[in-house]
Amino acid sequence: MAKLFRSESVRKITEEKKTWLQDCYGKQKELKPSFKTLSGIPMKALYTPDDCASMDYLSDLGFPGLEPFIRGVYPTMYRGRTWTQRQLAGYGPPEETNKRY
Repeated sequence: MAKLFRSESVRKITEEKKTWLQDCYGKQKELKPSFKTLSGIPMKALYTPDDCASMDYLSDLGFPGLEPFIRGVYPTMYRGRTWTQRQLAGYGPPEETNKRY
């Protein structure tokens, strides 16, 4: 298992984050009580290595072009081919679009 971060580094960052939350972040108000992505996933104010301390580089992230394809399906990503742009064609629900094409 190839851990992304050393456990002693994660511990130090976690302690520093507690201080930051109390001394800096806690002194200012947020615009909303909570924030979410467009998919409705709750978002933290700050992400640190502590959030992925148990993550295994090879099985959870991997290399570009290899499963689980987190980093893209092509090994060279966009250094080897240009961005793929596709036009969206269709109006209304999928059934009507399928009839048209």
